[in-house]
Amino acid sequence: NANSGKTADAPMASLAALLRAYDLNPGDVIYVDSGVYTLPTNIVIGVDDAGVTIQGPTLAGHDAVLNRANTAAGSYVLDLQNATDVAIRNLNLTGATYGIYTNTTGSGSDRLTIADNEIYANTTDGIYLSSISDNAVITGNRIYGNTSYGINASGPGARIEANDVYNNSSGI
Repeated sequence: NANSGKTADAPMASLAALLRAYDLNPGDVIYVDSGVYTLPTNIVIGVDDAGVTIQGPTLAGHDAVLNRANTAAGSYVLDLQNATDVAIRNLNLTGATYGIYTNTTGSGSDRLTIADNEIYANTTDGIYLSSISDNAVITGNRIYGNTSYGINASGPGARIEANDVYNNSSGI
């Protein structure tokens, strides 16, 4: 993490460190390169990160795997805390209690876009969107092998379309 993360030839090794180091603005894009990243902590996306896109590789056969490698209660790959207008694209999220988790108190994480990801092998839900997280768009994802639900979205206005959701113990 000694690199700035501001150019392709100076990447930061940790997404969590990048989110902590910079005050990101709406429209900023964080590119995650191909590879397997074992996460020692949850990646927290907070209110200061509103409007950010986290983008994995778009070429077939090039995956950015974020593996939490910890299924204890409270372990999430992406932990969204009152983060609005965030987009999560082209990532593989695995090895946690929840692949994507939104807070249950405060103002919620509204207008999330979760698109073209692979979310699998989490011990509760692949995606958990609380009742205070409004107007999410969940599209084009493969969500499978989670112990409970693939998608558990109780916030109003959620649009869930064109996902492959299968082999989750409690159904969709």
